[in-house]
Amino acid sequence: MSIHHIFVINPTSGKGSDKQPLIDAIEARKGTYNADYYITTCPFDATRYVREYCEQHPEEEVYFYACGGDGTLNEVASGVVGHPHAAVAVYPCGSGNDYLKYYGTKEDFLDLDRLMEGTAVDVDIMQVGDRYALNACHFGFDSYVAAKIHEYRHTKKNPYMSAVLYTLVHGMRNHAKVVCDGETYLDGEYLICTICNGAYVGGGYKVAPYSNNHDGLLEVTKIKTTSRINFLSKMGLYKTGEYLDNPKFKNLAFHRTAKEVHITVPEGFGVSLDGEMIYQTEIDVKNIEKGIRFVVPKGLEIK
Repeated sequence: MSIHHIFVINPTSGKGSDKQPLIDAIEARKGTYNADYYITTCPFDATRYVREYCEQHPEEEVYFYACGGDGTLNEVASGVVGHPHAAVAVYPCGSGNDYLKYYGTKEDFLDLDRLMEGTAVDVDIMQVGDRYALNACHFGFDSYVAAKIHEYRHTKKNPYMSAVLYTLVHGMRNHAKVVCDGETYLDGEYLICTICNGAYVGGGYKVAPYSNNHDGLLEVTKIKTTSRINFLSKMGLYKTGEYLDNPKFKNLAFHRTAKEVHITVPEGFGVSLDGEMIYQTEIDVKNIEKGIRFVVPKGLEIK
């Protein structure tokens, strides 16, 4: 049975909303592949569509291509959970696109023929309350930035830098309790905390350099509160993922693995799930080992 390739297109993702070239490329390949597309109409429509399609076609092997950014990928992956005959892929035409960096570059995943000839591999996915996260759940400085990017994206010329500048003033001292597999990992003040299956967040920061996205374990890292000058002077090491092994971060950055994590944060504090914000004071994160399949483009190393 041939694979059914369905492209789930977020029409508002990315800097431009014109997805016609992608639609034309899909149409041009219909003679070679069993290919279709669906254009989403509102938030969470991708999850609804994918889940309903999987339920209505339980015998069909189908690859769903998330055409957008990390939020679109999150929605498509959430719909695939529980349906082993389906796999999730990503055609990165949105902002961020951090999860794919575990395997390769954005250009690798924009090569439509290599992508459609790719291999579906088993990967872990996090269950976060009644939602899911494929790449990361993070909070503190990072989630302040993520929330402000959403707020500024239509009003600021450079929403990312505006968000960072805001957070350097307001997001340096955060409070939370984090319990990993029943052991208290954090209780009090901190700067950043991340829970990852992927390796990157924030558009290219390698915050989880030890990540293995199919070992059943979450990578949990924390950075203690420090001065703005000290943090900014070390940002380069944080971005490249060298920070966990660098003596400059001794007694500042910490790492462990876990299967389950419980988070307690203050009322109104945002936690980022694959770039999408949730606002809950108590959050349970449980890793589902090899819970879905992810399509890696032809020619890339399967890690």
